[in-house]
Amino acid sequence: MISIICVWIIFTFIFLGLSIYHFVLSKKKVAELNKTTMSSGRVEILGLDINKFANGVNSFVDDYNASTTKQNRIAAAGYLLAALVAIFSLVLGIVSNT
Repeated sequence: MISIICVWIIFTFIFLGLSIYHFVLSKKKVAELNKTTMSSGRVEILGLDINKFANGVNSFVDDYNASTTKQNRIAAAGYLLAALVAIFSLVLGIVSNT
């Protein structure tokens, strides 16, 4: 009986740790490109306007940040739910043996 209780306690801590880890990751963001104004006018590299390139990269970074934030929050919620189920199973195991 003690071994089953230890297993559920271990699962609870593992799931809680993973939940906290993904919640912390959900707050991290990739930085956008900083655009500076040029006094000489328009700058092109290989025929591509540098401002259009920076806008495209920043749009991609915004989408990436939103996507990874959502994925990490969903993972954190799933691990938190798994930890709660492990605690519930632990309580059921203790109650059923008393």
